[in-house]
Amino acid sequence: MKNHLATGELGLDPGADLDYFEDGSVGLNFDNDFAWGWGTKITFAKRESIDWGVAFQMNWLDASWSQTDSDADESWKQTVDIEAFDLLLAVGPTVDMGGWQVYGGPFFYYLSGDADATHKTTAVVVPGDTFWSGKASGDLKADSNLGGYIGAQLDLAQNWNMAVEFSFIDGWGLGAGIVRRF
Repeated sequence: MKNHLATGELGLDPGADLDYFEDGSVGLNFDNDFAWGWGTKITFAKRESIDWGVAFQMNWLDASWSQTDSDADESWKQTVDIEAFDLLLAVGPTVDMGGWQVYGGPFFYYLSGDADATHKTTAVVVPGDTFWSGKASGDLKADSNLGGYIGAQLDLAQNWNMAVEFSFIDGWGLGAGIVRRF
């Protein structure tokens, strides 16, 4: 099972004709929600110093974010709801370097989900008078489905290892972790 914190960004565009917003958009950024998933690795061919295997991961995210704030002229509320599912299927070699391993190969990535956002600004001078209200929604999907990865794993102790991995698709990611094998 794999757990990690999730980060996401979403921009709402209320229209360039509204000079209430300095650049015509409201930016929302959150990094405090939790995602969960699981993964497995299976070795299907063993050689003297090279093992060939496949890795499979699935992750789910169901996050909500809300902000209510006000100043002397108005009050506003923003909400964002995101539901997403992704999976990754990778294949490649692991080369034993004597106490540490290097691995890598191509992967297939799939992402499906949706995001919904609302914003409502109410004037304080005339209570209940809505200054601006809007909704945005959209589907989440991967721009590309094929990528690659390379990593290194160091044996720390019996059943414990540390790994560093770099992956790339349309963007890139770098991760590190300590793993206990059961």
